Amino acid sequence: MSSPIGFVVLTYSDPPQIVRLLTRLRELYGPAAPIALHHNFGQSPLDVSALPAGVRVVQPHLSTGWDSWNTVEATLAGLRLLYREAEGPDYVVHLSGSDYPVARPERVVSDLRAVGADAYVKATPVRPWRRDRGAVAGPLGFGVNEGAANQKVCYRRYFPTTFRPLGIRLRIRSPLLAPLLSPFSSRLGCHAGEHWWTLGRRAVEHLLATREDRPELARWFAERPIPEEGYVQTVVCNGPGLRIERRNFRHVDWSSRARSPRTIGVADVPTILAGGAHFARKFAPDDPALDAIDAALGLPPWRGASAR
Repeated sequence: MSSPIGFVVLTYSDPPQIVRLLTRLRELYGPAAPIALHHNFGQSPLDVSALPAGVRVVQPHLSTGWDSWNTVEATLAGLRLLYREAEGPDYVVHLSGSDYPVARPERVVSDLRAVGADAYVKATPVRPWRRDRGAVAGPLGFGVNEGAANQKVCYRRYFPTTFRPLGIRLRIRSPLLAPLLSPFSSRLGCHAGEHWWTLGRRAVEHLLATREDRPELARWFAERPIPEEGYVQTVVCNGPGLRIERRNFRHVDWSSRARSPRTIGVADVPTILAGGAHFARKFAPDDPALDAIDAALGLPPWRGASAR
């Protein structure tokens, strides 16, 4: 029998925070919940013997980072690790090392099953003929003042086409020509959105099959900026017969309007717990906010590695 929830976790720093996150996931979801970890060992060491029992580590690791195709490949490697045996989990949650659970598993499973979607992904279509119309209206999910994806920004990421005839680099930006030279069409629309999502088994199967069957699509995104905010979103949102819920049950605070979300503090915890999110980000290591969330979820006080 498959587990209701599994996890793919991408990390690169702060090993104690990684251990805490994975330990809490194991305590909440039990020993049957599969967890696949991809850690960039080239950026920081991680003692895998300190991880909770049953965590599967992607080996060899890839050199991941923001704005890197390897980040997409690391995510796919984690998914293959989760689904290599039997059926895999009913749903898989994609997390970073600075994420943290903010809801009990019973509510997470109940919410996902009640909606009945194959993919919970915050993404919006990127239409080149609307690239100059500013933000496109869309669901805001659980973030704070984050807005929707900006068409002009996303167009500049994923539509311009680069050619190198005779060694000369040519970049096509025309709103008429660039879409014709891209892999997108009326049957395959470009989508962009948040990197963090929850996918059901059918969506995962479609995503992994597309990586094998459509290598040209992977090559396209590998040459574009920030592919981790476009590839999975595009593949899943074009999946035949897949039901897409355009919220990801995450709390992310973009109110600072910086390139990264605002770090959550203990004063934010009541709002987060009341907001209906399943997970939140981002947290500083050992921040008091984590202790407050642990108490609300009925977890014992955290005492580092000795808590395992």
